[in-house]
Parts: sequence; C-alpha cells; structure tokens
Amino acid sequence: MNKERNSNFELLRIVAMMLIILHHLFVNCISGLFAEINASAPAQLINNQEFYGKIILMDYAFSLGKIGNLLFIMISGYFLIDKESVNLAGRIKKILSQVLFITLTLTIGSFGLLFVKNIRTTITVFSFQEEWWFIGFYIAIVIIGEIGLNRFAGKLDSKKYLALLAMLFCICVLSFTRTVIRGIAVGLEVLTAGVLAYLIGGYIKRFRPFEKLHSVAIWGIILFSVIIMGLSHYNYTYNGIRTVISAGEEIYKPEFVPYAEYYLPCIVLSTMIFELVQRKKLKSNRIISFIAASTFMMYLIHSNGFAVNLLYYLDWYNLLRANDNKKIWFYIVCVVVGVMITSVMLYALYLAVVKLFGKLSGTKKQS
Repeated sequence: MNKERNSNFELLRIVAMMLIILHHLFVNCISGLFAEINASAPAQLINNQEFYGKIILMDYAFSLGKIGNLLFIMISGYFLIDKESVNLAGRIKKILSQVLFITLTLTIGSFGLLFVKNIRTTITVFSFQEEWWFIGFYIAIVIIGEIGLNRFAGKLDSKKYLALLAMLFCICVLSFTRTVIRGIAVGLEVLTAGVLAYLIGGYIKRFRPFEKLHSVAIWGIILFSVIIMGLSHYNYTYNGIRTVISAGEEIYKPEFVPYAEYYLPCIVLSTMIFELVQRKKLKSNRIISFIAASTFMMYLIHSNGFAVNLLYYLDWYNLLRANDNKKIWFYIVCVVVGVMITSVMLYALYLAVVKLFGKLSGTKKQS
C-alpha cells in the first residue's frame, strides 16, 4: 500500500513540475511579446479593444506555476506532518548540493556558449544564492514544521485543525490581513500560503475530509473553478477595455491576473488535484520514480535567466504574429519534454558525481 501511495505522489510531483514549466514558458517567453506586437503591428493581434477568447489560455498559464508550487508543498505536508523529527540536515544537503551542481554546470555552459553565440544573460557562482526563490520558500516551510508546527498540528483534533486552516486561509487570502502581514515582512503572505498548503496536505492525510466525495464531484469542482477563472478573465479584460476607451486611447494592451499562491482558485485547484491523484491506486514504476526524483533538477535547469534567454531564440514573436497555433503548441511540447529529458540526464550525472565524491571521501578516511 505504501508503494502504491508513493507512486501516486511521484506522479503528482511530475504533474506539478510540468505545470511549473508551462507557467514559466508562458510568463517569461510569451506574455511579454503581446505588448510588442500590439505596438508594432496593430492589425495582427489583440490591440483593437476587443475580447479574444484564445488569450484566456495565457491567463490560465499564470496560475499553473502557483498551483504546482502548492502541490509540492502539500506533498511535503502529507509526509511530514505526523513526524516529530525529520532529517532536516539531509534534506537541505540534498537540495543545496543539486543547486551547487546546476550553478557550476550552467556557469561553465554559459561561458562556453559565449564563444558560439552572443547571449544576454549568463550564470555565475552568485546565482547559487540569488536565483530560484522557491528553494528558500520550501526550506523555510520545512523548518517551520520541524521546529514546532508538526508537533503542534499532531495534537489537534479534526475540529481544531480545521479552525487553524481557516485562520491561515483568512490571513493570507483576505486583503486587509494580507496587507498587514506583508507590512511585517516582505513575502510573509506567500510564506503563510505555503504553510497553509503544508497543513492542508497533513489534514488530508490525517482526517480524509474528501473521502466520501465522489471523483465526479471533484472533477466538477475543478471544472467550475476553471469556468469561473475564465469568466473573471473576461470581466477583467472588459474593465480594462472600458478604461482605455474612457481615457480616449486607441490601443488596448492585454493584461493578465498576477496569480499568487494565496489566490483562491490556486488553493482550490491544487487541493482538488492533490486529492484526485492521491486516492488513485498506481503500481510502482522505476522509470516514473526516477523522473519524479529528477523534478527538482527540472526546476533548476529551466527557471533561471540563462535558460529563459535561450528560449527566446525559438522565435515566439514571429510565431505569434503568424498566428501559427499548431507550431506554437509543438514548440511548447518540445520545450517541456526537452527540459524533462535534459533534467533526468543531469540528475543521473549528479548522482554519479555524488557517488564519486563519496568514494573519494571514504578512501581518505580509511587512509
């Protein structure tokens, strides 16, 4: 049973990372081009003060990465919430060793590429501490769990645990309380949303709140949430167009909702996806297990300035101008698959390097 349940979460980790890759691809490489296209080619796209249904995909993409982030935190909460002590040093060591490995790999790789192609952004050793915000976010939540949250939550019954979830939900979702905690420390509202997701994962494990809810109902909640997001995008766009018209401007540049981890649709969708996947019965698969183990490497390899600038060379600008949807989606699929394959290979290399250093370290100790 444990192997089956682990297989579920391995699949969930892969799904979450695919959502994050899609999010970064749309947000970093595609969304910024709309304004440029509108300014230079008024007849080509969406600057004529009308609503274009296909642009809603861009709005959805802004939420995907946040949903993926919450899923990763929920998985950790599921496995760690009932542990009074976790191997925190071991977890941090594995995370930071991968960050160091990728930093050195990309530093050398971007330096070598300078002799072949002029690129705008390279990776340096300082990227180890400046890139990849999610690392600090994740480690901070695990530390909070270790220093007391796990023990505290473990003593709560269902009613008190639910009250704790409701309290954190209100703090990070409602504008007034969110503004207050943001004033205490920058990013505290996002950290609070992360702690909420961590506790949601633990609550699902301990109390099975959706056990009697049929899978069809869960799919219905997901579909309803997606529809509401689409309607919200339409209303958001409509308000923007009316504002432009009232101001007497001729060009409307599309705007997208800047989803965050504390946005209601992201919390609802991540919780429903988590519940849907965790209740399945999947057999253990070595290939899936290794790909799942490589997901952190996938995040590191694609979410950095160097990778983003490389992706610009895929000529998204002309693809969007030509309105070549088939080719755009072909490029998107190729990028996602390419990132995953590259990351699996790099993770295998990372494991080999760690094993080599382990042997060398063992040899020194024996001598």
